[in-house]
Amino acid sequence: MEESISENPNSKMTIYSNEKNININCERQLNDKILSEEKINQTTMKIEHIIKDIPLKPILNYNPDELRWNSTHTINLEHVYCYCAQDRTLDEPDFQCRVCKNFFHARCFRSPLKEVLPFLINYTLVCSLCSSTNTEEFHRSIASWKAICGCVIANLTSQKIISDHPEWTKDMISSKNHLELTRLEYFFTKKADIVPFLENPFNWKILCIDKEKASSWQSTLGNLLLSSKDTFRAQDEGNRSQNSPYSLIDTNLFQFRSMYTSGSHKLTLNTSRKRQNSIYHDENIHTKFLKNSSTISNSIENISSNIKKENLENKKDIKESRERKETWKKKESHTKKKDKVSDTNISNMSILPRIRPPPYRPSDFNSTPRLPTFIRVENNNINQDFYSLTDQPFNRKAFRYLPCEATPLMPNIMYRQIELPPYRARISWNDTSQHVFLDKDGMTATTDKGFRMARANVCMNEGDWYFEFIIERGNGDQGGFVRIGIARREASLDAPVGFDGYSYALRDKGGQKVHMSRPRDFMESFGTGDVIGFHVSFPKTTSKNSCILKSDIFRDRIPIRYKGQLYFEQLEYIPSKEMEDLMNPASNAVKSATLPSIIKNSFIKVYKNGKFMGTAFQDLYAFLPPNSQTIQAQDINDGMLGYYPAVSMYRGGIVRLNFGPLFKYPPKDIPLGSVVIPLFERYTEQIAEDIVWDLVDEIDLSFSSEIMDSLSAIRTKETTNSSEISEIKEIEDI
Repeated sequence: MEESISENPNSKMTIYSNEKNININCERQLNDKILSEEKINQTTMKIEHIIKDIPLKPILNYNPDELRWNSTHTINLEHVYCYCAQDRTLDEPDFQCRVCKNFFHARCFRSPLKEVLPFLINYTLVCSLCSSTNTEEFHRSIASWKAICGCVIANLTSQKIISDHPEWTKDMISSKNHLELTRLEYFFTKKADIVPFLENPFNWKILCIDKEKASSWQSTLGNLLLSSKDTFRAQDEGNRSQNSPYSLIDTNLFQFRSMYTSGSHKLTLNTSRKRQNSIYHDENIHTKFLKNSSTISNSIENISSNIKKENLENKKDIKESRERKETWKKKESHTKKKDKVSDTNISNMSILPRIRPPPYRPSDFNSTPRLPTFIRVENNNINQDFYSLTDQPFNRKAFRYLPCEATPLMPNIMYRQIELPPYRARISWNDTSQHVFLDKDGMTATTDKGFRMARANVCMNEGDWYFEFIIERGNGDQGGFVRIGIARREASLDAPVGFDGYSYALRDKGGQKVHMSRPRDFMESFGTGDVIGFHVSFPKTTSKNSCILKSDIFRDRIPIRYKGQLYFEQLEYIPSKEMEDLMNPASNAVKSATLPSIIKNSFIKVYKNGKFMGTAFQDLYAFLPPNSQTIQAQDINDGMLGYYPAVSMYRGGIVRLNFGPLFKYPPKDIPLGSVVIPLFERYTEQIAEDIVWDLVDEIDLSFSSEIMDSLSAIRTKETTNSSEISEIKEIEDI
């Protein structure tokens, strides 16, 4: 080896060169490694700096997916909202996230909102839980005058509630008491209340973004109040004007959210018109509604599948007896289209959860039903005694009241409706304007105000009926006028009969027939001393062609106490936007409006002092769902849908009702008692129907308990999840 090296002198140089190259490469790699570590450190520092600037998502102490919301996603049964898990209150601004639909208090934002008012609706919010930046994305938009006015009246109402009840705590104005708060209604005028609120610079800045105080802005506001019948209610609908006192149609202020009044007072964000869960809450009732899980829904659908199949044929027959009229546009083009009942719609019908009443109180069994208090009205122009009624709840807006009592004979429904004397067909004590005066037998009505209405306590939904209106003062006699006819429950009690599409009337002056405030010539005038007979006919239904399907009757009524007396409180049917559009005189609105369904071959025939005057109305508007809906947009029939005899009086007009059996002028061309029935008989029919439905509800609630027990057992076998088991137990307690 040594010899070979000595023989080759260049070999040493080669080895040295290789060693040098290796050292250079090692040094380069070492430098590259140092540079890489420096870059990594710099990058890490930058990332750490960026992370420090990005806020973390808040951690909630509740599971939002377990909250049980009402159909409009504005109130949940747990009354837990926001990051703070606290309730919503009337005196604190909160906003709804457009993604998760939860509500968040303005004070809980990462950058708390200061220049805001409660009940704003012209905004969009993405909460920090839903935002990609982990912070709130809140943007205000330009508000319409309708949105501004709605927000103003809501704030005025909230302030009035708080000022009228200074002893109330914050908890008492929270969403868990929304039903009690909804009953409080206040009216405000443009000049005295709404304009001064907006004149406040702070309020104008918040509400009227990019709006200038033009000289006509107050007039614009007045015109909006006058025309927006879907959102604002006048205290006197019969004399609605710019200067009328107004309130919100839906007085549940917790419904306010983004774009709330963009369409109407109806909750248009929820496009489904199917039956949906609602939340009813009373401090003494603790009613509980749960979201329908897939297991419960499927089980109930399996149980009810046979009932749906049996009703399928009946639903198809209803289509024939409740035809839908064409729109004006279709009439002009002479094209006709028949409505078809979709089998899919029937199969997709959901079943509303039942409300279990509150437990009895010992005093419930000792209470004696009593009449309202009668306060005699002093009037020198009236020769008979009339009384105003107090110490009772009057039907109003979206609520209906019926006297009831506790009954241990039915342990599931626990309470039943009762009748108050006199026990006969008469004017309803509760279904009357507070400005109407009645006599003690409930048959005669008058008022000293503008037109006010009173409805009878019997409804007509099928068959032929006859009754009389006895005009004791009318057609200008001593300044009094009357309108007589029939009305549905949606018709306003503070307006005359025939004011809207929910009632049909005759006018004493000129004998005109009136519907949707449009008078048309019909008969000669009638006045003091005349007797007007009504023959009202709805096609008789059969079991095969029934318009009131037994499976469609749904009567959940919450017992409440009012001045020591028990009453049922239930949601009342309210006017629809479609019917309001028909009353709109604008030609475009009328042409685009779809006419409601009709009751084919129905009619109202009129007699004056026994003489036939003709057929005043025919093919009356249908009243069964979906033609009637509650404020919760529920397509339900409580068994008392139909048309009621109704009277409206003006400035001393007096009308007496006569339901038989003895009529002053019985018609000679129709056989009373066989084909045409005196309406007094409907009173006992209604009581019998109510008893039958009490029995059905008793069995239904008992059966529902057994179903829930079975579902609970199935759930227990399938899973050990404690939250699911507790949820089933809550259903059992309802």
